[in-house]
Amino acid sequence: MSLIQSKSILKSISSPVFWFGLFLVFFSFYNYSGREETQAIRSDMRGYYSYLPAILSHNDPSFQKCLEAEAQYLQEKKNQNYLVKTENGGVHNKYFPGVALLQSPFYAMATAISWMTGIPTDGYSATYQLFLQIGATFYAILGLLLFYSLLKNLFPEQKTLIRWLLPVLYLATPLFHYSVNTLSFSHSYSFFLFGLFSWFIIKMRKEVYKWYFLGLGLTLGMIVLVRPTNLIIILIIPFLLGNTAGLRVFWRQLFKNRAQKFIYGTAGVLLIIFNLFLIWKWESGSWLIWSYGGEGFTFLSPHIIASLFSFRVGLFLHTPILILSIVGLVYLYKSNKFQAFWWALYFIVNCWVISSWWAWDYESAFGNRPYTEHLIFILLPLFTLLQQRKVWSYSFIGLFFIVGLIRISTFNSGFMVNQKFTRKNYFMSLAFWKDANFDRWAYPKSCRPFGVRTRGLVLREQKGELQINPNDIFNLSGKATLPLPRTTERLYFRVVLDKMTTEAPLEDVLLVLDARNEKTGTSYYRALPLHNDRLEGVKEWAHVEFESLIPDNLQTFSRINIYIWNKGGKQFKIKNFKIVLEEYKS
Repeated sequence: MSLIQSKSILKSISSPVFWFGLFLVFFSFYNYSGREETQAIRSDMRGYYSYLPAILSHNDPSFQKCLEAEAQYLQEKKNQNYLVKTENGGVHNKYFPGVALLQSPFYAMATAISWMTGIPTDGYSATYQLFLQIGATFYAILGLLLFYSLLKNLFPEQKTLIRWLLPVLYLATPLFHYSVNTLSFSHSYSFFLFGLFSWFIIKMRKEVYKWYFLGLGLTLGMIVLVRPTNLIIILIIPFLLGNTAGLRVFWRQLFKNRAQKFIYGTAGVLLIIFNLFLIWKWESGSWLIWSYGGEGFTFLSPHIIASLFSFRVGLFLHTPILILSIVGLVYLYKSNKFQAFWWALYFIVNCWVISSWWAWDYESAFGNRPYTEHLIFILLPLFTLLQQRKVWSYSFIGLFFIVGLIRISTFNSGFMVNQKFTRKNYFMSLAFWKDANFDRWAYPKSCRPFGVRTRGLVLREQKGELQINPNDIFNLSGKATLPLPRTTERLYFRVVLDKMTTEAPLEDVLLVLDARNEKTGTSYYRALPLHNDRLEGVKEWAHVEFESLIPDNLQTFSRINIYIWNKGGKQFKIKNFKIVLEEYKS
């Protein structure tokens, strides 16, 4: 090994980015080892991942063997949320298969080890769980390195600052959370692909090869296959190219020599996207389907203001360091109007599309999560601001870094569990060291379902004051019988009440949602604490609200029962109680 190579290795090892990458790996597996082994496949990952065992292990387009394996390995039986019933009665996986394709090498390794050691190759054993975790961490680390590469190329004069600032940006934004805590979503995979996409564009600023276009096309295809709306990334290409001259060269090269490079890039995209059509044909018999049955976009009435500024999930409230990116945009406009225009267009279109999804809050507990992969580009004007060497900008970065650390601490310590942010609790929740704030707030309030409200039923109404005594275990039940068969109807319940008690917190008093089909045995059971604030309603009336979608993608439930369960045998009062069941059809 030469002296130059040795110095290069030592320089890399001494970099804060290297140690931060090791920290990400350690923290990821520390979290994994602290959970039950079956928890690596949870939440949205159940749908993303299920393509691998369904296709490679079972050849089962109905995904029933996957559900059976989940029931066997999961410590508690959980309802699936990824299979959707179509209007013609068919069933398909609503999620796109990009994550599965990225995880396929790790699935193959897990299968080989399982086969050699005599472990079932059903896709859900501890071996598969471990390799899924390894794969997720692998792409998270690659995403970090590609982001580092992008920053060094765009801001070469700030290399030293970037090495130290990159870990700060991860901890001040949801990047750390979705790289370590919540790998069950697709965001860390998309972040890696965004980094790879930018790597190809930066390469083509210097040299333009047809193989670069092929790689760019394959990457773009994977980006769409993971999350289709991220096709918006093409709007950032002019920004990365730097100026009008760079865009002109790129465009000319794209169609030079009978559009050879365009053909290579298009071939790369189609090669990946064709897998989607094959999978749709395999699972549904149709080459083209709208996989998110009963869900959709409301492009004419987007929730842009709420998406950016609401206490619930507002981008700038939950990731305040991005305010500095907007300030940096002003300086970028002064120095490079071309880049400022394309960055603004990319950001605006993203806001419009993300906030137009029917579930505009995306059930996020850690800010508005669809913006996560876009942070690789949204953060870039921040470095233009830092080029101005404004002392106050560093002060704000330090402040927002501390806020980010607090947010991570609240999640990992349990202070953020089941919490929906409101004006009342947003700032109070930052005081996570107060014992009274532990698991204090619970705001189960989903977005209204997509489509038109076709029916509304009042299941129970109690306006007068009602005394609940310790011996009153089950109270104020509201029941409904549901017609079968159904297709794309979506059910939504609302419960409102006023309550008063002499003790706080009012422990072990629950609002229960029990939906089931007696013939098939399918069921959904959810018990929510009967509070929005655990300390509310002591010797005075407090208003409490609950709203939530009832997950019934396969339209199987035949009855619903909603009631109050006085599990702890408490004494309290209720008035203005109302249960409403609503039906929406797209």
